[in-house]
Amino acid sequence: MKNYLLFLFICFSATLYAQDLANKVPENAPFALCFNGKNLNDKVTLKTIQEYPWMQTLLEKEMKFLPKDLSQTGIDLTNKQYHYYINRDTVMNYIILIPLNNAVLFEKLIQGKYGDSIKVKKQGTYNRTTTSKTHHLAWNDKFAILVNATYTKPHKYSDNEPYSDLTSIDTATVFVDTAAVNYDRIAESAYKLAEETKTSPAPEKNDKAKKGKTKKGKKNKKIIEEPKVVEPTEEEIYAAQDKANAELEETNRKLEELEYKKTDSIEKLKINAAVDLIFKETFDSEKETAAINTTLFKNNNPKSDFFAFADLDALTSQLYSSFLGSNAALMGIYKNGILDSNYHINGYFEKDRIRLNQVITPKNEETKKSYQAMFDSKIDKNLLNFVGNNVLGYYSIAMDTQAIMNYEYKILKNTLNSVYQSYTKEVSGNEADVMIDAIALLLDEKAIADLIPGNALFVLHDLKKVKREYVTIEYNENYEQLEIKGIKEEIQPDFTFLLNTKNDSFVNKLLQLPLNKSKFTATDYQLTNGYYTIHFEKDNLLDNLYIGLKNGVIMVTTSKENVENLIQQKVMPLQADFKKSISKNNSAAWMDLQKIITASKNELNKDTKSNYFDIALKNAGQITMESKFKNGTIISESSYTIKGEHTNSLQYFFDVINELYTESKRETIVTQ
Repeated sequence: MKNYLLFLFICFSATLYAQDLANKVPENAPFALCFNGKNLNDKVTLKTIQEYPWMQTLLEKEMKFLPKDLSQTGIDLTNKQYHYYINRDTVMNYIILIPLNNAVLFEKLIQGKYGDSIKVKKQGTYNRTTTSKTHHLAWNDKFAILVNATYTKPHKYSDNEPYSDLTSIDTATVFVDTAAVNYDRIAESAYKLAEETKTSPAPEKNDKAKKGKTKKGKKNKKIIEEPKVVEPTEEEIYAAQDKANAELEETNRKLEELEYKKTDSIEKLKINAAVDLIFKETFDSEKETAAINTTLFKNNNPKSDFFAFADLDALTSQLYSSFLGSNAALMGIYKNGILDSNYHINGYFEKDRIRLNQVITPKNEETKKSYQAMFDSKIDKNLLNFVGNNVLGYYSIAMDTQAIMNYEYKILKNTLNSVYQSYTKEVSGNEADVMIDAIALLLDEKAIADLIPGNALFVLHDLKKVKREYVTIEYNENYEQLEIKGIKEEIQPDFTFLLNTKNDSFVNKLLQLPLNKSKFTATDYQLTNGYYTIHFEKDNLLDNLYIGLKNGVIMVTTSKENVENLIQQKVMPLQADFKKSISKNNSAAWMDLQKIITASKNELNKDTKSNYFDIALKNAGQITMESKFKNGTIISESSYTIKGEHTNSLQYFFDVINELYTESKRETIVTQ
C-alpha cells in the first residue's frame, strides 16, 4: 500500500500547458480529478521533497526500486495528471492517466518494482501488464494508464430460486445442516444394536418341554440364557465421530473451493473485459486529436493546483448499484434533491492559506427555483448584537423555513411514489401525493416559519477549566473496598446560541411551563430578572444554563453577562469582519484551532505526548467557511490559514510531516 501511495505521489507532480490527457477522460465519467503539476512543482519542487529526512528514509527502506533522482522515473513532470472513476458492467474502475517523457525509464521502473513476477505484453500500439488481480497497467511512448478494477457481485432481490446460483448459497447454513445430518448418522450407527436388543421381546416358555429328573427324582427347570448386548465402546464412538467430522471438513473444503473458483473465474472474466475496453478506448488513435471534455473540465481554473468534478446523480447511481444492487425502489430515493446536481471544486495552495472554491449546480430549473426560495434569507442582524468579542469559533445559518418545508414535500412525494410503485402493483402513482398533501394540511408552514424563521447563530466563547471532585473504588490487601476521593480538572464549554422568532407570545408561554414544577429533569428552573436559569446538579457538564427572550431574539447561553445584555438591550456586537461574513452569506463558520487547542491543553495532554502537542499547537491555523446561493448555484468558499514559518501552504504539510518524523526519531533514540 505504501508503494502504491508513493507511486501516486510521484505522479502527483505531472502537468501540461497545451493539449493534455483530458481528452482521454470519457464524457460519461461521473467523477474526474486533475492535478496541476506545474503549479505544484513551482511551490514545492521534487528536489525539495527528496531532501526531507522522512522521504530519504522512505526511499532507502521502503522504495529501494526507485532511482535516487525521482526525476528519472520516465514520468513527464511538465504535464497534468488525471484521475477518473467509471463503472463497467459490474466492475468499479478507478483510472489514473500518467504523462510520460521516457517510456524506457518508466518500463525499467515497473520491472524494478515487480521483477519477473509480471509479464509485459505488446498489444497494438501499447504495452500492458497485470501487477495484481485488480491492478492493470498499460503505456505507450506518450502516457501510461493505471486501472484499479474491483468486481462487485450482483445483488438479487428475488426469493423465488434462492439456490439457483452457487454463489447465493449461505455456506454457513449448508455446513451446519450437513453437520447435523452426519451427527444423527453417527448416533444411529453407534446405538442401533443396543436399541434393537432392548426393544426385542423375551423368548416364550414352552410348557410342553420335557422335564428332566435328577438322580433323586427331583424335577429341574431348564435355564435359558438371554442374548448378550454388545454396546460400542467410547473409543469406537469417538472414532466414528472423528471419521464423520473429517468427511464433513473435506466436503466443506470442496464446497469452498468450488465457490471460490467460480467466483474468481467470474471476477477475472468481468475485470479483464472491463480493462480491455478501457485500454482500447484510451489508446484509440481517434482520441489523440479529440477536444477536451467541456462538461467535466469547463470550470477547471488554470491557476488552480487541483480540480475535481462529480456528477452527483450518476456517481451515486453507479456506487449504489455496485454495492447494493439495482433495486428501483431504493435507487429512487437519491434521485431527488441536491444529489441531482453537478459539483466541482478548485483548490489553491496559496502563500498563507489553502483555499477551496466549491460549486453545486442543480440540473433542472425546478430544483434551482426551490433552492432560490430556500436561500432567499439573510441573518437577523439583531442576533449579532449580544455575543461580544470573546470568540473561539462560530457557525451561522440563514434559510427560509417555509420554503424548506415546501421543498421537502416535493422530495417526499417523489421518493414515496417511487418506493410505493415498486412494491405495489396496480397503483395510480398518486397515493403518496394524497398522504403528503394531508400532512401539509395538518402542518401550518407559515405558522412554523413565524415560530422558527430559519436564522440562527452559535458562538463558542471559551473552553474553561473547572475542578470537580471524583470518587474511585480501590481494594486493599485484605480485599476491602475503599473510596478514594480526589479533584480533577475538566473542560467546560462557554457558549451562546441565538435564533430569532416572530411569535414571542408562544415562546414565552413555552418557557414558563416548567415553572409550575419544583423539579425539572433533575435541575432547578427559575425566572429571575427577566430570564430563566437552569441550575444543574453536581457532576454535570454545565453548572448553569440561561435562557432569555427579547424583541424576537431567543438566547440559550452559559454566560450570565450575555443574557443580561439581551434583556437590558445592551449592545455587545461581534467584531466587524465576523459580522460582514455572517451578513453576506447564508451560512458562515470560523474556528481558531490554535486557541481551541490551547484552551483544551490539559484535557488533550491525557492522551497526547507533550512534544506532539506542541507541534500541533505551533502549526494550528484558522478555518473559515462561507456559503451562499448565486446565479442558480450554491457557492462555497473554504480556507485554512496556516501558522508557522513556511514558504507556502503546500510546503506547510511537508514541514509538519517532517517535524512529526523528527520527533518520532528522537523518541526512538531516547527509548533505546
